Amino acid sequence: MTTSLNTTRLLALVTQAQLHVAEKVQHREQGPIEIILWRLGFITTHQLATIL
Repeated sequence: MTTSLNTTRLLALVTQAQLHVAEKVQHREQGPIEIILWRLGFITTHQLATIL
């Protein structure tokens, strides 16, 4: 997974368990990890907007 500085900061806001679930979904759906974290409810729309 390639991450930018903003994405790295965002990933610091989620737990390892949340990241693990999001990575499983990402593998299945091939979407951006940031969007998947948001869709799963692990980050807010405000947090998502700061990195997009």
